[in-house]
Amino acid sequence: MCVVLSVVAAISLLAYPWAFPVCIGLALVISMLVRKHKPHVFVMPASSAMKGLWAFTLPLACMFHYTVPDCTHGSLLGRPAKTLFPYTFAMSIVYLGLLVEVMADAGEEAGQLAGMSVPVLGETFIAAGTSFPDFLASLIVAKKGNIDMAISNAFGSNIFDILLGLGVPWVCLTTFIYPGEPVIIEGAVEIVATLLLLLVVNAIIFSGLVANGWVITSKAGKGMVLCYLCWATIQIGADYALW
Repeated sequence: MCVVLSVVAAISLLAYPWAFPVCIGLALVISMLVRKHKPHVFVMPASSAMKGLWAFTLPLACMFHYTVPDCTHGSLLGRPAKTLFPYTFAMSIVYLGLLVEVMADAGEEAGQLAGMSVPVLGETFIAAGTSFPDFLASLIVAKKGNIDMAISNAFGSNIFDILLGLGVPWVCLTTFIYPGEPVIIEGAVEIVATLLLLLVVNAIIFSGLVANGWVITSKAGKGMVLCYLCWATIQIGADYALW
């Protein structure tokens, strides 16, 4: 029952936002009644600062807990949990898509209220939000010492975003929604300027790595972060005509 309510909440998140807290609330009540022990998602942290974050993320945590199985250990429905990894992976992709859709719509509305153009908004805040999972993946593998995997993930995700992230929507748009009509890109000047600046930044980073013998140091990492902050500042400042 809790799984059904959580799935309904996920589907209704886009069309009927009011139904989301209702379904999640019912799932919480039912789960507390039918379970002898409370799952870890219902355990309130001791820190006062973390209690607010816990309450804010509880609906999503409940939904994830009941619909995405933990395939790392134990058993579920009479089967070893490790055999359910395809379902875990598929549900993770579904939730990622739903949350990115909500984040993109909310970000666009916030950008319009702030007077920011759509191209700059997509290049900065929306891009940062959608790339955050890649950032976490690279961070996790880097902590494990797999530096090559972290770098490959960063470049591979960008290749995927550019070739498939743009190619598939354009194919769907020009084939099914508006057959035979070309795609008109708004804000072409801003996009061209961004691409030129991105090429310059990449050239600087590549030259620095070659000169340093392909060894990444703390200074190189700080330099990359500084380059991104400078780039984002230039883009946002130019959009507001500050310079």
